[in-house]
Amino acid sequence: MHNWKAKKLLALLLSIVMVLGLLPMSALAADTTETADAPITVTAGGKACTLEQIENESYLIYRVVFYPEQDITITPADESNNVTLMSLSSMLIYDRAGNAMENLDSATLPADMIEQNKMDADQLASLPGYVEVENTQYASVITVDVKDSEDAVVAQAVLYLVTVEAPAVVPVDTLELSQNELTLAVGKTATLTATVGPENATDKTVTWSVDGDAVTVNNGTVTAVKAGTAIVKATSGSATASCKVTVNEAVVETEMEIRTPEDLTAFAAKVSAGNTTLKGILKADIDMSKVTDFVGIGTAENPYAGEFDGGDHTITVSMNIKGNPGTNNCAGIISFAAGANIHNVTMDGTIYSYNNVGLVARTVSGETKIENCINRAAINSNSPAGGIVGEARGTVTVLSCANYGAIGCNDPSSTNVGNEQAGIVGKASAAACVIMYCENHGDLIDRTAVKGSVRVGGIVGEASGSNCLVKQCWNDAAITAYATVGGIVGKAGSGMTIESCYNTGAVDARKITGGQRGVGGILGAADGSTNVTVKDVYNTGKITAFGSQTASGVGGVIGYLNRNGSLTNAYNAGKVSVTGTTPHGSVLGYAYQNSFTLSNCYWLEGTDTAMFSGKYVAITGVDTPASTSDALKALYTDLGDGFKKDAGNVNQGYPVLKWQVSEAPDPVITGIKITSEPTKTVYEAGENFDPAGMTVAAVYDDEHEEAITGFTVEGGENLTVDTKTVTVKYTVEGKTFSAEQAITVNAPETEMKIYTAADLVSFANKVKAGKTTLKGILMANIDITGVTDFVGIGTADHPYAGDFDGGDHTITLKLSIKWNDANADDCMGLIAYAGGARIHNVVLAGSLAVENSAGLVGCTVSGETTIENCINNAAMTGKDHPIGGILGDAKAQVSILNCVNNGTIGPSSLSSTAKSGSGRGGIVGALNAENCVVESCVNHGEMVCLTIGGYSSGYGGIVGSLAGKGSRVTKCYNDAKITGYLVVGGIAASAGDGTTIESCYNAGDLMIRQINGYKQGLGGILGVSGGDSSDVTVQDVYNVGKITALEGYGGSSAAGVGGIVAYIRNSAEITNAYNAGTVTVGGATVHGSVLGYAYKNTCKVSNCYWLTGTDEKMYSGTKVALPNTDTPASTSDALKALYTALGDGFKQDAGTVNNGYPVLEWQTSEAPKLTGIKITKAPAKTEYTAGEDFDPTGMTVVAVYDNGNEVEITDYTVEGGESLTASTTKITVKYDTFTAEQTITVTEAASGDYELRVLTFEDADYKGGTNFAGGNDWTSLIDNPQYGGKLLYSDDGQGTTDVEKAYTWFDENNTELSHTLPYSFKNYCYWSGGHAISHYVTSNFTEYGDFNHQLTVYSKDATTEIGTTGGGHNGSNNFAVHYGYKDNTSYTTGQVLPAISFKDGVERVVDHMYVNNIAYAIKCYIDGNSLTAKIGPDDWVKLTATGYDSEGNKTGEASIYLCNGPDEIIMDWTKFDLSGLGKVLKVEFNITGSSDNGYGFSQPAYFAYDDVAVRFEKTPTTGLLGDINGSGDITTVDAALLYAYINGRITLTEDQLALGDVDGSGNITTVDAALIYAFVNGRITKFPAEKK
Repeated sequence: MHNWKAKKLLALLLSIVMVLGLLPMSALAADTTETADAPITVTAGGKACTLEQIENESYLIYRVVFYPEQDITITPADESNNVTLMSLSSMLIYDRAGNAMENLDSATLPADMIEQNKMDADQLASLPGYVEVENTQYASVITVDVKDSEDAVVAQAVLYLVTVEAPAVVPVDTLELSQNELTLAVGKTATLTATVGPENATDKTVTWSVDGDAVTVNNGTVTAVKAGTAIVKATSGSATASCKVTVNEAVVETEMEIRTPEDLTAFAAKVSAGNTTLKGILKADIDMSKVTDFVGIGTAENPYAGEFDGGDHTITVSMNIKGNPGTNNCAGIISFAAGANIHNVTMDGTIYSYNNVGLVARTVSGETKIENCINRAAINSNSPAGGIVGEARGTVTVLSCANYGAIGCNDPSSTNVGNEQAGIVGKASAAACVIMYCENHGDLIDRTAVKGSVRVGGIVGEASGSNCLVKQCWNDAAITAYATVGGIVGKAGSGMTIESCYNTGAVDARKITGGQRGVGGILGAADGSTNVTVKDVYNTGKITAFGSQTASGVGGVIGYLNRNGSLTNAYNAGKVSVTGTTPHGSVLGYAYQNSFTLSNCYWLEGTDTAMFSGKYVAITGVDTPASTSDALKALYTDLGDGFKKDAGNVNQGYPVLKWQVSEAPDPVITGIKITSEPTKTVYEAGENFDPAGMTVAAVYDDEHEEAITGFTVEGGENLTVDTKTVTVKYTVEGKTFSAEQAITVNAPETEMKIYTAADLVSFANKVKAGKTTLKGILMANIDITGVTDFVGIGTADHPYAGDFDGGDHTITLKLSIKWNDANADDCMGLIAYAGGARIHNVVLAGSLAVENSAGLVGCTVSGETTIENCINNAAMTGKDHPIGGILGDAKAQVSILNCVNNGTIGPSSLSSTAKSGSGRGGIVGALNAENCVVESCVNHGEMVCLTIGGYSSGYGGIVGSLAGKGSRVTKCYNDAKITGYLVVGGIAASAGDGTTIESCYNAGDLMIRQINGYKQGLGGILGVSGGDSSDVTVQDVYNVGKITALEGYGGSSAAGVGGIVAYIRNSAEITNAYNAGTVTVGGATVHGSVLGYAYKNTCKVSNCYWLTGTDEKMYSGTKVALPNTDTPASTSDALKALYTALGDGFKQDAGTVNNGYPVLEWQTSEAPKLTGIKITKAPAKTEYTAGEDFDPTGMTVVAVYDNGNEVEITDYTVEGGESLTASTTKITVKYDTFTAEQTITVTEAASGDYELRVLTFEDADYKGGTNFAGGNDWTSLIDNPQYGGKLLYSDDGQGTTDVEKAYTWFDENNTELSHTLPYSFKNYCYWSGGHAISHYVTSNFTEYGDFNHQLTVYSKDATTEIGTTGGGHNGSNNFAVHYGYKDNTSYTTGQVLPAISFKDGVERVVDHMYVNNIAYAIKCYIDGNSLTAKIGPDDWVKLTATGYDSEGNKTGEASIYLCNGPDEIIMDWTKFDLSGLGKVLKVEFNITGSSDNGYGFSQPAYFAYDDVAVRFEKTPTTGLLGDINGSGDITTVDAALLYAYINGRITLTEDQLALGDVDGSGNITTVDAALIYAFVNGRITKFPAEKK
């Protein structure tokens, strides 16, 4: 490169580059910016070199100056490119190794190579633009090609490589920092300056480093990042310096006072820097009009979220912000807000922006509140703008704000139209925005000539967000726009409500187009929006529109609608003027669909030709105009509560909104009160108060009340018995008001006594509701067969976990439930679900026909349940699920002790394809849980499978499926017949891992109907130990029942039939066992007297015996080792003698318990011993007259034995049953040495001086005439309804003062007893007391135990509803009910006690009556109510009868306790002896007791009575005994008359019969005639009757 060819080649090369267009077009631009768009970078000596451009016409020629002995590295500026280096002679440059440097990511030129290619002075001088550099030693020229990945040249450059003389090196010897110590807050920065010496040091480069992590340093700038200390170090050459930096936690500024423009600018900067919650407090008016860079507080990245208190000061602005409307250059005092609170600020000045403008330009998130703010600034915007808010993209609440500034697009030439503009909020894009108490006085202006503004409103331009509210707002400014313009809202969104607003400003629509459709005095359009509500509004401003759009509208109130909504209570008095054919109306312009309703809307005649010109709106109200102004002014009452009369002429006399009138202040809340009590006022301790049903009202100082909902309740959680009230609180405007609600909190119910079927249902419902530990105490036998909705106690969600004591009473139920029944559940029984319960002393009777798991207990599901001393007598049938007499399915641990099953267990009959089910046990269907125990239980109930082909696998006398590991059956036996299918066992059908059967026996005959596969069989004790079951133990057991596998029903060599165990699949042990029952097998099934079949040789059989003839072998297989002799006991005596060989678990049968065969140690070795007798069914007759003999017909007596058996006996004797006397109350039944007693009632026989007549209240015994009710029977005197009926309470329900109309009855021509309601409290009415005839009866006092059923008697045998038959004594229908009492309090002063009296005025003896309690009284005794507490142990209620003679003198008193403590309550008809009162004319009745609620006796003063017996004296007979014909002498004629009477030939009078009864027997017989003959013949001198 030292010859002249280089010059020519360079020129040629540059020409080629230009011609080929390889240089970029920008290379020709006259831009001299240094290193701009350089295609390469150059480094020399490891440092970047300056590319010094030396050619003005082309930036591609550069000069690089460097020192000698430095390599040059050239790298493309774009990493995706490569470089190629070329010499001026077009020769490639080679490196020192001779390799061409081509297509490299970068290329390095060694210094010696640069020197070898140096140019001479002439060559350098000829280069374009070359200028000599001082101290130049030599220079070279290199051409650089920049290539892309495809090897195409994308740019070229020419480098002048100028080597200059290396200066002398002056080392650095000093280094000083501007500060040696520094303190910063986190987030703050400071700059350290390093001074290097000497001044002429060759390399003054300073490097910075930090020891510690509290700060970072960058070229001397220190930034604090965390609290702590650090050392900042500076190094230059060999010199160093350091600065200690202490960093403190940043102090976050929380508020700032603003007094000057600088303060406001600083405040905005702090918010922009991230302190978005900084509170601003404006302390003075501020003029920001000269601050050109102020564009508001908050940015899009850091929107303002704090509180800005304007202090009623003014901020004057002058903003002129242009830009793309899509950018974030919003303009206002607050540019961006998010959850801020801005109040008491006034904005003035001017704003011109292409984006959102407002005092708050834009809300972006959160819920911003703006209150008491004013805008006076003129706003010119081409985007959503409002005087207060430009656009609400985050929910905003604007309260009590005003706009006075003109708003609009004021540039006539603008093509960027200012849409969504309003005096208050330009656009509400967010949902649930609220604008209330706001006013607009600033004109909204549109001066654009090209395209006009749309969606413009006096208050809101557009509410595109759903469910926005504009309330109590108004506009009085002129509004000019193209279309979609309204005096209040331009365009409404879905769910929007405009309420209590008005417009008086002129609304001018310059051009209605098809897409922008509405002009209205209140609302321009609801286009595409649903559920828009406009109510209580009016317009008086003029409406002007230009355009012809048939799908648009102009209206005095609303312009255009195309969805559903409503306009209610509105009027228009403003003129509607339309130029063009656009539809218009004085109220509504146009509706696109018929789903919008107008109601109660009015307009002034002349404002338009019609209310609405369309056809799609249903109009409710008067569709005629107010003909005059006065007519419209008078409509303020018609417009509803939202309007008032314009008394102050604020609206030219037209009706004004209620809030407009300011003569009187708004009502102020003075308190609250509870207007309706909650549904529930009685609780148990631990419950929470439930306010459901409670209504609360706020009380105002003008005495009106308004319902409120935002109240709270205090003291309502976890109630205690000491809680008497809860406090209701309501807070409004910082004031809290309260009211008290009284409640009753009782101690938690821990137990419930169960007397009736209704009680049992109630108990089950309480458990179902969550009271799972409630103790149940059965107080009587209960028949629940008629209750269809009872499916057991406990549910899967709330299993029973309490103590249920049956008290040895019987519950009879009948369940028949299929899976598809609505009330079907997984488990059924008296206790459907148990979880940790104790159930004892319960007897179950009836039937269960279900398709679910069932038993006395359906299933156990959690905890450990105990079931003991229970008996099942119910028949049970089922389908696919486990069934047991005591327990269906043990899904959780259970212990069953001393329980008996007597009920039959069989298949379901619920469907035609009924399956017989699996898991059937006399005691338990399936023990699936681990560690269950069944001990000392007996099955007497037959178990049967009806059909072949069902699924009755798993029938066991005690347990169907013994599956739970560790579970055991001990000291149990079965003596019932079992017929099953596939798998049957006398004790258990199948057994699982680790289970045990010990000390058990079977005496029942067992039969299996079919065996057809492996793991099946029939065993005297255990059917199958199948599957993978292992470690099954069977010990100390025996079988004496017959074992039969039916012939002709198949068989299997892999199944078994055995006297003890049928089939063993895996390991098991049978020890100490014998079989004396015959084993009969039909078919090919393997069988044996002890074991039928063993699948593996892991089974052990030891010490087992069998009786000759029971089977051929002990075991016919080969897989079991028999440790004792495989020979049978040859005779019965031989087997009987083996009791010692069988081990300690057996003993000799000393009696005949087991036909002499060995018995188990726990068995009684003697015959069962009689331990007593009992009467299980009363005789048919229990009431007698003195002198009669006891009749045992219908009575059942059983003998009770020590083994628990009960056997009916008939050879008992009766003592004390002859010639009964009135003092006899019991007779004695005797058997062997044991006795039992039967209660009877004996009435004194009518003496010869009187006869008993009985008032029965039965229609058949009615002997009177037409009664008070107009009927001729007792039933017509029964009132309906029971409480408030016309008979007892008169037509008005208040009784009568006319005795002729008072309720009365009379037993005429019988007992002569009568009753009239007593005259108490100045009238005759049953609520004052009396005796009412009734026939109402129920067994369900829980549901019907209230005063509305005051005439309903209780009977345990009655329906659970309200019946009308069988409620009286002895099953009769009718009876009487007494109500009334008198105590010593003032509350009963004037009370007259009810009485019965003899209407004929004759004194008589009332012998007795039968009394019973009504359901209302029993309910109160047991449970109490809001008026009285329940009966305690020392409480009582007593009925007292007082007799009075005809002179009014008291003859005596008789009393009986209706209730004496909670355990002595009369619940059946009971005899009440009244004979001690003597002869009476009247008997008064009173009820007294210990219960007192502060107002005297508090229990219901009722009782029922029936069968009132009255003594009627006989008229004494005169004449000579035996003188029948009255001749004065006794002759044979008298005897002949008796014979004729006996033979029916004549009749005799009562007196003649009395004289003829000479033997005193009470009857005329041949004995009387013979005695008269004997007297006439002298054989006797005195008749027997005379001796008596």
